[in-house]
Formats: sequence, structure tokens, C-alpha cells
Amino acid sequence: MYRKDTKMFDSTEDASQKIDARIVQADFDRLHWSAGLREVTRFLGQRYWEAESLRHIRNHKSFGAFRLENVAEHSWHLSDAVIVIGPRFPKLNVGKATILATVHDLLEVVTGDYDPIGTGSGLETHAFSSSKGLEKQEAEFCALDGIKERFEKCSKLQFEMIDEYLRLSSDEACFVKALDKIQVLILVHHYKMEAGIEREHLAFAKDYCGAQIDKNFPGLRPYLDHMLRKLEDLPIPQETGANV
Repeated sequence: MYRKDTKMFDSTEDASQKIDARIVQADFDRLHWSAGLREVTRFLGQRYWEAESLRHIRNHKSFGAFRLENVAEHSWHLSDAVIVIGPRFPKLNVGKATILATVHDLLEVVTGDYDPIGTGSGLETHAFSSSKGLEKQEAEFCALDGIKERFEKCSKLQFEMIDEYLRLSSDEACFVKALDKIQVLILVHHYKMEAGIEREHLAFAKDYCGAQIDKNFPGLRPYLDHMLRKLEDLPIPQETGANV
């Protein structure tokens, strides 16, 4: 509804070289490595941060060593993915795409994170329901209108970039929209290596991420295929609730 009717370049023909398995594997290894940055805690144990460090340690013990990615970490890692994979497509403005990735989920400060899976299939969510997808778009543009005055006073560029991303009105916006799904699969692999992944979860990821990439930036299909193979190699979790 909101996407402008603009001529997009053919991302499947734009790569400076054929994106073969070795290139995709190298990019995956690099991004899997940088996902580890979320485990590094700032100020922990430092002078003048003793009280906060103690609270952090207590909370960490309460919830265990495992924790899910927050939206700020996701946005940074997506920006990192743009820097790594973006140059594979020379017609892209990687600097612009990096800005788009940085702000792409900023509205979630207002809306919160949307659940695409629902009861498991995504059929009743924005993932595959056109009415729910339209509701999500409306909520996002309403949130954007709500922060317009705040952003126009201090960061008009950010406002314009969020608007461009929501409308998918540039090749860079479409690239970031599709790459967002690759980053998610990298994190799924990062999280599920030990616990395993349910086959239903894998089927949803294949359908949802595949549809988004084919629609918005088909040139990323080699990365999707690589990630799906990686996920297919993971074990199926036991029924004891090990898959957290």
C-alpha cells in the first residue's frame, strides 16, 4: 500500500562477482562471530560501577546465562550485516543502507516488537495475514506521525530514513528489509546450536523469510539458502523443554 511504484534494479544481476558458497560462508562466519559482541557487558566490575555490577550479576544468576537479543543489539548487528554484505551489490549506497538499518526498528520504542509467529504458523499474524500486515503498517505510520515533531526539531534525517524504510521507496530500504531476515536466521542459528530447532519453526522461517527476500531483494537468496541448510543441520530438541 505504501510502497512507491519505482523502478528497482535487478539485485540478482548486481553482484560484482558470483556470490558462491565460499563467499556466503565467509560472510556467515564473520557475522556469526560479531554476534558474540552481545555477550560483552559494559562497565562490569569497573570502579564507580560496583553497585550496578552487583545488580547485573544478581539478575544474571536469577535468569541464567541465556538471554534473548534486544532490539538495540539487533539493529547494530543488522547494520554490521549491511557493511559486510552490502558491498556484494555495487549499485547499493552502503552508507545509506547502514543508516536505514540503524533506525529501521526505532519505532518499536513506541509500538513494541511484533510477533510474526503467533501460534506457530504465522497465518494469523502480519507474516501471512494481509489484514494483520495492514494493521501493522497503520500502527507504524501512526507511531511515526506521533514522533514527527520531536524528530523534526533535532533529527530530520532519522525521520526521513524511517519513513523511507516503512515505504520501501528505495533499493537500499528493500535490501535492509530483506537482510533483516538473514540476520534473524543467523541469530536463530547462534541461539539454537545446542538446544536444537523444531521442524515447525524451521518451516516457518523458510516460508516467511523466503517470501520477504524474494519480494524485496532476491539477490540475497544465496544467503537464505545457506542459512536454511545450516538450520536443517541442527538437532531436533527433546520434548523436555530444552528448546528455550
